[in-house]
Amino acid sequence: MTVTTRPPRNCARCARIGVRFAVTWPEGSVCRRCYQRATRTHGTCTDCGDQRLLPGLVDGRPCCTDCAGIPKDFHCTRCGREDEPVRVGLCAHCCLADDLIALLADTTGQVSPTLLPLFTALTQQTHARSARTWLTVNPHATQLL
Repeated sequence: MTVTTRPPRNCARCARIGVRFAVTWPEGSVCRRCYQRATRTHGTCTDCGDQRLLPGLVDGRPCCTDCAGIPKDFHCTRCGREDEPVRVGLCAHCCLADDLIALLADTTGQVSPTLLPLFTALTQQTHARSARTWLTVNPHATQLL
């Protein structure tokens, strides 16, 4: 029996070899680091001019999923925000809201009026992903809340 080994693939974006791949897009296999960078880039698409998530590349320029031919919909199934999915179908903002409700809710399952300003301030920040990380890696934060 002959065993054939495939040559190691490299990331289509950063050319690193021997990395974990997150997806295969039209330009090739994309490593996890490049996938995260791509799905966190927002701006004006260089092809169509729309203001949106820019995970794709066309001629080395960031572009939207439609112009890049990426067959993935990055819209949050709850709020409609186009962003990197954190949990199945949900963006970081919706996941942060869920996590905070679990921490701050009273016996009725609602955030009490006295804690609502804190909840609102945390959930309306631009970088919800950073707040989720803060809650996850900092046990004192969850104890405090």
